[in-house]
Formats: sequence, C-alpha cells, structure tokens
Amino acid sequence: MNVWTDDYLPNAQGLPEDFIAANAPSGFQHFLEFISNLFPVHLFERWEMNRKIEKLSREQFSSSESHFSEDVCKGHADMHGEKTDHELRIRLQNFSPAYTFYTNDVDVP
Repeated sequence: MNVWTDDYLPNAQGLPEDFIAANAPSGFQHFLEFISNLFPVHLFERWEMNRKIEKLSREQFSSSESHFSEDVCKGHADMHGEKTDHELRIRLQNFSPAYTFYTNDVDVP
C-alpha cells in the first residue's frame, strides 16, 4: 500500500492482532432467546408489522417517495427528494441554457 495509509489508516492492513469478537452472544442473551421462543412472539410481530405498514401507507399516500413493505420502510412525507430535484433542474437550466435533456418533464421558470 501507499506509505500514507500507515499514518492515516492504521487498520488498513487488516484486523489488529489483539482483536476480540465483540458480538459473541452472552449466556443471558441465550436465556432470553430461549424464553422468547417459548411464546408465539412472531405472530405478534407479524401483526404489528402489517398494522404499521397499513397505517404509514395510509398517512403518506400522497408522497411518491414513500414506500412501506415487509422489506422496506421508506417514509418521505415532505417529498424533500422531489423538491431537491426540482431546484437542481432550475440551477442547471440557469447555468446552461442549452441544458434540456433533464428538464423535459418539469416546467422550469
């Protein structure tokens, strides 16, 4: 590697020799997992997930940037991405009047 990496990135050569796994499960964690597996907790979790997906989807139905599913929870109620995109298009149009390939779908003043 480059010489500067030794000063700025001392771990760039890999893990330190005295590395200890910090995520090793404890006996207490095993006990709690055993207890939680005795009860049908997954049924409650599934019900709560579906309830939240329905609630959040209903609250943010007008936002094209929001998406809620079993795998994705993306809420952008204020549509900041759309506002930022619009402002970028205006600035690029002002910067270069020949700029038209990206602004076809939005009327830029």
